[in-house]
Amino acid sequence: SMAKSINPKTYGDLTRRVLAWMLLLSIMPLLIMAAQGYHCGKQAIIEKTNDHLLSLVNSRSALVSTWFDQRFSELDVVASSPSVARCCAHFLDLSEEEIDHEVTAMLRSVLNRVNAYDEIAVLNTDGKVIADVARAERGELTASESEIVQQLRDHEGKDFVLAAPQKEMNGK
Repeated sequence: SMAKSINPKTYGDLTRRVLAWMLLLSIMPLLIMAAQGYHCGKQAIIEKTNDHLLSLVNSRSALVSTWFDQRFSELDVVASSPSVARCCAHFLDLSEEEIDHEVTAMLRSVLNRVNAYDEIAVLNTDGKVIADVARAERGELTASESEIVQQLRDHEGKDFVLAAPQKEMNGK
């Protein structure tokens, strides 16, 4: 009588349902592991990319800082030069036109001896160019140079020399 109550069709449906559940349960850990692997891989790539970008930023920052440190060092050497001090003391006895002429001659002499610059300018605390010599003609100060002038003026409050580095052969 029990054999009569189990229908072969029902037995087949039950087998398919059990098989489907077993297949679903066996695939679930595989899906969880795949999702976890994707997440960990994505995080590793993002972390490596961020580390690389941070390294690049630090490298460029160090390069810019080194460049400015070299320029300030050059300015310190020029400012501490006894010949510059004598020249400045000599300027007390000269008219404004004679000062302009002598400063320009001195800057041209420096520009001819030092090949690292295309232009050298002496600015006062207001950012006004007092004297300027250049290898090639240039116009007004660019916005970036004006920003440098403002930062240097804020920092020291004294007259200073601004030197533009010479362009490389490829125009950079």
